[in-house]
Amino acid sequence: MKAVVMCLAAVLLDGCATVVRVEAESCSPLVDGAVPVKTVQVMNTNWRLLSFMPLASGDPENPNRCTCLWFRNTVTLQSQLDMLAEEIRRAGATRAVRVTSDVNKERALFFLFLREKMRTSAMLVRDPVKVEP
Repeated sequence: MKAVVMCLAAVLLDGCATVVRVEAESCSPLVDGAVPVKTVQVMNTNWRLLSFMPLASGDPENPNRCTCLWFRNTVTLQSQLDMLAEEIRRAGATRAVRVTSDVNKERALFFLFLREKMRTSAMLVRDPVKVEP
């Protein structure tokens, strides 16, 4: 019983979506003239029962608030890209470059629970304004 309570507590605390922002280092513009704005990591976690039934996932519409969506799987590439697009808009960047995604799956309590964590990282850049003669 104690192990089940501990796993449920982990679900409540870990089922959240986060966006981590890191200021871009002062470096020269990229090859195409784009100026780096910041580096971003978007993460979301999902807990499943018996590998197929979603229990709790992070809310991609409210990242960094430790909110859960119950019985829905929001750990998808589309939700990651939506959070990234929102961060591009917020940062005043024009696009993202060097975008990478990976998924990490871990089993807990004798394969009863599955924790799936997806992480997407990207560098946000601002393109130079082109002035026409």
